[in-house]
Amino acid sequence: MALPLRIDGLPNIRQVPLNLDSNLNSNNQSIFGSGMPTVDGLRKGLEMMGSIGKQPRMVYWTSMREEPVLYVSGRPHVLRLFDQPLENVVTTGVSAAAVEGMESALKLDVLNELRSHDGRLLLHDEVEENGKFIVTVVWCRSWHS
Repeated sequence: MALPLRIDGLPNIRQVPLNLDSNLNSNNQSIFGSGMPTVDGLRKGLEMMGSIGKQPRMVYWTSMREEPVLYVSGRPHVLRLFDQPLENVVTTGVSAAAVEGMESALKLDVLNELRSHDGRLLLHDEVEENGKFIVTVVWCRSWHS
């Protein structure tokens, strides 16, 4: 079953009315959900939600992720275990303080790697190939080095 909404960079976007007695085509409030967006995908989604224009709607955006997210060149990257690169790290119920600690450690790791590799950062990406995901290596150069 395909989702009715499709926005490049905003995976698995879906919409339901806030009031179940209303429909999605009216100007009533809606709740949207999605996977982790790219920066461009988030912009496109906010535009579709009506938050941009002459009379922008108020949009409240929250992330329910329980892990730090690093955006590089507009794309989100998250931590993975070495032996499970395609699986989410299970951190269900982790405290906000623990996530903030992981964010601080990740930031220091990234800055140290940029310093020690001449402004380059080694990342891994998931690429779909023949219906399966494979992990690829991506070197990113910092424009601030």
